[in-house]
Amino acid sequence: MVFTFRQPLLPDVIGVGSTLPRSVPADAVLALATTMIPGDVLQKLILFAAFVAAPLGAGRLVPTTSTGTRLVAAVAY
Repeated sequence: MVFTFRQPLLPDVIGVGSTLPRSVPADAVLALATTMIPGDVLQKLILFAAFVAAPLGAGRLVPTTSTGTRLVAAVAY
C-alpha cells in the first residue's frame, strides 16, 4: 500500500482519464478521504481495521457456538 499525504481527485482517479482504470473505486475513495484526513493517518487506520476485522471474521466463520473455539480460530488466524 502506497499512500501520499494528499491524493488529488483527477479524471484518471474516477476512470474517465486517458489511462486505463486500475483501481478506480479505491483510488476515488482514497482521494476523497485524503481531503479530510492526511494520507499517513488514513493508512494507519486502514491497516488497524484490517488487523482487527480479520480475526473477528475468522472467529465468526467457525460453525460452533463455543466462544473458546471461536477465540482459538481468531488467534490462530
